[in-house]
Amino acid sequence: MNENNGNINVGSYSNLEEGSSIIRDATNNLKTNLENGDVYLKNIQRPRIFEGPVADHVSGVWDVINKATTNNINEFENSANTLDNITANYQATDKKSSNDIGGVI
Repeated sequence: MNENNGNINVGSYSNLEEGSSIIRDATNNLKTNLENGDVYLKNIQRPRIFEGPVADHVSGVWDVINKATTNNINEFENSANTLDNITANYQATDKKSSNDIGGVI
C-alpha cells in the first residue's frame, strides 16, 4: 500500500488488487475442498459400504453444504470481479484526470 501518514495516494491500487487476489485464492481453495468432499462422499456411498437412512441423511446434508458453498464461490468470484472493475475504473479516472490537468501524476 502506498501510504503517506495513513493516506491513500493517487495510484494506490495495490490494496484492491491484493483483495481481489485473496478472494480468488479463497475461491480456489473452496473449489478444491468441495471437489475433494465430493470424491470422499462418492467413495463411502459405494454399495455395501455406507447405506441406509444415515447414509441418505449424510448425502442430503452434503447436498446442502455443496449448494451453499457453490453459492459462496459464485459470490466470491463476483466480488473479485467487482474489485477488478473498481481498480480499472480508478486507474482510468486517475489517468484522465492527470492528462486533463497536465500530467501531474
